Amino acid sequence: AGLLGLGLARRGAPISRMTLTDGQPAVVENLMHNVGATQALGGLPTAVGIEHLEWSAPDLKSPFVADIDAIVGSDLVYDPNTLPALACLLRQMLQPHGSAACAIMALARRSEETVHSFSMALIQADLDWQVLNFSCSDWAIALEYAQLAHDHV
Repeated sequence: AGLLGLGLARRGAPISRMTLTDGQPAVVENLMHNVGATQALGGLPTAVGIEHLEWSAPDLKSPFVADIDAIVGSDLVYDPNTLPALACLLRQMLQPHGSAACAIMALARRSEETVHSFSMALIQADLDWQVLNFSCSDWAIALEYAQLAHDHV
């Protein structure tokens, strides 16, 4: 859990703070373990926090939500039933309602139905969005960042 966030945190500047979240308590515990293990292997140049975040009932007054520059999410779009709550949360956290300037969501195309459900949830939440397609060289760079989340012997 937390591969993308840990990879970004290991990158360091310009990222100065990273908060990893999940709505499942067991995953939050796993995030704590993974952050601790990563720090034990050589530290992180970026401060990393871990928070429990329920999409359907978020605590938007929580200090970690107050000053977000950007939202980066990965592997969040898998259950069509949860996507309206995710879209509403994004709307609340993005400008002009919140402080985040943008959200980047990395998702696996498990089914076209799920992708369509996510698109519809974003439209219903009145959010502008676009699909970004990446070249093979872009994917190679992304893989390099993903490998930063792991220490290789």
